[in-house]
Amino acid sequence: MTRKTLTALSLLAGAGLVISLIQTSHFFSVRQGLAGFDSFCKIGAAFDCNAIDASPYAELFAGLPLSGAAAGWFLAMLVLTLLARSAEFASVLYPWVMGMSAVGSVVSLIYLGIMVRVLHVGCLLCLGVDLINWSSLAVLLVNRPRASEKAGVSSGDLKTGAWVTALSLALAIVVAKGMQGEAPARTELDERVASILATEPVAVNLPARLTKASGDTAQQATPKVTIIKFSDFQCPSCRVGAQTLHPVLRRYEGRVRFVYRNFPLDSACNRVIQRPMHPHACELAAGAICSEQQQKFEEYYQKVFEEQPMLARGSALEIARRTGMDAGRFETCLTDPATLAAVNQDVEEGIALNIESTPTFFVNGRRVTGAQPPEVWNRVIESLLR
Repeated sequence: MTRKTLTALSLLAGAGLVISLIQTSHFFSVRQGLAGFDSFCKIGAAFDCNAIDASPYAELFAGLPLSGAAAGWFLAMLVLTLLARSAEFASVLYPWVMGMSAVGSVVSLIYLGIMVRVLHVGCLLCLGVDLINWSSLAVLLVNRPRASEKAGVSSGDLKTGAWVTALSLALAIVVAKGMQGEAPARTELDERVASILATEPVAVNLPARLTKASGDTAQQATPKVTIIKFSDFQCPSCRVGAQTLHPVLRRYEGRVRFVYRNFPLDSACNRVIQRPMHPHACELAAGAICSEQQQKFEEYYQKVFEEQPMLARGSALEIARRTGMDAGRFETCLTDPATLAAVNQDVEEGIALNIESTPTFFVNGRRVTGAQPPEVWNRVIESLLR
């Protein structure tokens, strides 16, 4: 292989390593509820890295991401292409690097098929990795050694490639494990899923306004799974619960219905709260009702949670302006007795259901208390869809 070829391969491997590390960091942000609703690689409805990283297809094993293994793979490619600059390794490492590129290209094709056929959403970072794999294979095919340049490959040469690859993958897994932070043990996740599915369902009312806001139309069949969330916009755990659930829901559009119901933790509008706790929660709850009336609930919901640390008096109206709502109509709606009655209806339903903390979810009537990681939601939803 010429130095020009090796330089091209090294640059491609280096780019793949960087992209894979970025995606690994993003994977853990999504799994821990730290990623916002909008990521740098979300473009409309077609591309959403959050949805990909929340899916089980992004995971390799034990909560470690596939992108972590990809980082090790590209690191090995980078080291091998650098070693191949030595005349001693130039030709004997070609078959190993070619084999790695071929395997990477096949895996890329498989996962491209999963994105298109199963997840129905794309990932720019994933496509970047795919492009690098296919480009590396093309460079190797175009610049393969001539018959006169080929050298026999000994077991020692194969061991060099194998050791570099194995050590690189091991290092990548260690790095990914360090990025993982604290995560629930596998047995704990199994217990959560089993507990949710074993819970006796209860009846939870669906007001007409929320049935419409959930996305149902007369032409659509009722989804098999309905997730009702009782929540407070100023509750930190509710924010985490939103950012771990909603990337998962992207996979199930049309099959899972999400319904939001207000349960503000403030004595101003919740009679079971004995003191002021979240001073803007009641106003924000009214804002959710008003945003539904203007078909802007999703935008309002996401913005309020994204800006939760900065929320203040008047934030509901300001967010309404920035999300394209009719500000005058929204402001009038905030103090409309009908709006306050709708908030009260949600609160009273929550009280009747003995809600003691937020967020509390009801999945086909099964109570789920607190924010849950994407893996729990994936497994529960899949079980109920069967």
